[in-house]
Amino acid sequence: MQAPDTKRWERVQAKLAQSNLAALVCRLTENVLMLSGYWPILGRSVVVFPTEGMPVLIAPISESGEAERGWISDVRTFRAWRIGDDDPEASITRLIGEVCAERGLLGRRIGYEGTFGDIAATQRFFEPWAGVHSVVKSWAAACGGGEWIDFGPQLVGLSGIKTEREIARVRLANEVADLGLAAFIRE
Repeated sequence: MQAPDTKRWERVQAKLAQSNLAALVCRLTENVLMLSGYWPILGRSVVVFPTEGMPVLIAPISESGEAERGWISDVRTFRAWRIGDDDPEASITRLIGEVCAERGLLGRRIGYEGTFGDIAATQRFFEPWAGVHSVVKSWAAACGGGEWIDFGPQLVGLSGIKTEREIARVRLANEVADLGLAAFIRE
């Protein structure tokens, strides 16, 4: 496991507290990466990110190695896409409900990425998600109801403000791209 980007986590938790939310549930690849340091391969991973306390990552068991190399120590896995496996969405919903019960989130105000709908990541080889609002209804039911609030606009704002760690990675990516471009021009 890598050390988390604590500045990123602190900013997100502060914005959740300011919005009077007990937690945030993210499923889009870019937001899972931003909160967990892990890039979901199949696009079926979810982060439950409480305002107080440590986050939980829910991921397919086939990605457990990659997930455990991220920032989140509490990784919960589910089996999917083999004969006899439960529907992935049902497994995810069940695990989200368990996390909500364990973390005292039942019936609380929880944020989600409603504005985004579904944005396919390049790693997705199919579109696994139903519309976001039907998915959130099942998650809310598993978490004892409560009020689920679209936190999408706040996530966009938070992702636009880079931490020192993220800036260093952007610089490194630019250096690598520069080397590649220079090699292309030479050849």
